[in-house]
Amino acid sequence: MKRIGIGAVGEDGFTLVELMIVICILAILVSIALLSVTFTRARAQEAGCKSNLRTMEGIVTQYEAANGKLPPNLDTLVAEGYLRKMPQCEKSDYGYDSATGEVSCPNGHKL
Repeated sequence: MKRIGIGAVGEDGFTLVELMIVICILAILVSIALLSVTFTRARAQEAGCKSNLRTMEGIVTQYEAANGKLPPNLDTLVAEGYLRKMPQCEKSDYGYDSATGEVSCPNGHKL
């Protein structure tokens, strides 16, 4: 005797448990991918900041060699044509110590 209706023999489809397992696996894979992208973005921002720090330290050295003194602030470097515009780290301005000529990152990135 053949069964008719729900649960008939030979019926194709997925159970709710199977669908939930597939959705959970996909959610885990997506979260792993997002973590990877976030980590890569943070490393790229840090690398860009370090590059800016190296450049600005070199420009401060050039200013000192040309003028015999350290610049009073970083805006002086832009005003006198050593920089086209002031770089920023994640939308924050770099710090500058006019006594030592050190340029620092507001987000804690170091060379």
